[in-house]
Amino acid sequence: MKKVIIIATFIILAPQACGDILYVGGEGNYKKIQDAIDNANFFDKIIVYPGVYEENITINKSIFLEGKDVIVSGGIFIFANNVNISGFIINNSILYGISVKGNRNTIKNCSLFSNSYGIKIEGEENFIENNKIFKNGFYGIYLYFFSKNNTITKNEIYESKVGIYIEKATDNLIIENVIRNNSAGMIIQGGENNLIRLNNFSGNLEGIHMCCYSKNNIIFENNFIGNSKHVYCYAEKNIWNLSNGNYWDNLSGEIFFIDEENIDYLPSKSPYEIGSSAYKIYIFYPEENSTLSGKIIIQGMVEKEGVVRIRIDNNDWENTTGNFLWYYLLDTKNLSDGKHEIYVEFEGDIISRTIYIKNKKSIPSFELILILMAFLFIFKNRKNYL
Repeated sequence: MKKVIIIATFIILAPQACGDILYVGGEGNYKKIQDAIDNANFFDKIIVYPGVYEENITINKSIFLEGKDVIVSGGIFIFANNVNISGFIINNSILYGISVKGNRNTIKNCSLFSNSYGIKIEGEENFIENNKIFKNGFYGIYLYFFSKNNTITKNEIYESKVGIYIEKATDNLIIENVIRNNSAGMIIQGGENNLIRLNNFSGNLEGIHMCCYSKNNIIFENNFIGNSKHVYCYAEKNIWNLSNGNYWDNLSGEIFFIDEENIDYLPSKSPYEIGSSAYKIYIFYPEENSTLSGKIIIQGMVEKEGVVRIRIDNNDWENTTGNFLWYYLLDTKNLSDGKHEIYVEFEGDIISRTIYIKNKKSIPSFELILILMAFLFIFKNRKNYL
């Protein structure tokens, strides 16, 4: 009997251990991510080379999808369990940047911006970690009806209508996120038994908005700083402290009173240490080692508001134009032919890209040709004019 169990276990786990690797872009076998997914087997890994991929992607099998400086202009839709996605920049989806309908999926180290919604989760035991989710039209993360036992951790969610929307979802862990500069940092609508701990709610119009019979949520050891209103609550009873409470920057007494059934009895006198990961900067165009001529627009993105600087070779730093998405106009006529380096800087971090300049040789204008021909004619026949 033991031998049967061991053999069965090996058969179940074997695809994960023995999956193939497929490559997209660069020198890979596939030009489109979807084509690689369609041809992949369960537990294969798909590595996507840098570039812009304008496609909506559907995943219906357990795979590993890994990118670096990969831009997906569209959405990723998961209808499977045990999918792992990391290292993608996802934008311009008219619906969801990533939609998860399944269990035990992992979304990690991605940037999602300028989508209608960031990440939608409909399932159990999904893991959303260390993503930058910003400038999306509606919700950064949407925990859909009856989703439970999901973990949302170490993400930064900002500049959207709602940071995290919990709609009748239960038993989820939301820990160590930075949720800032949204209309509402978090909305809990009918949610129950969610654990919300060590998050930083700052600069939102509302830190947390609770309504619609939300109850038994445990909310403690969070920071509420600089929100226009820290909590708006017309819900049932929730727990706002265990051994410790939350930090409220407008605390004026020994307790923080929200309403009769929602009171933080042990508020902290000082904020908790809740950090965010570094902000990445990207160059979208031109591509590495590309050959250029004429007037070009260098384009990229940074994951935080602020000024991006650029320089070519050892020239002076100059400011780029734009916020989050930045650009810089370069006239290659000002550069000699050959190899050059583009350097881009944000808050001390510098990335670079190698380009090659090959300026087109200027062709004399028709008027200049006529003048030269006239000059040559007069020079040749100068004796007749003397």
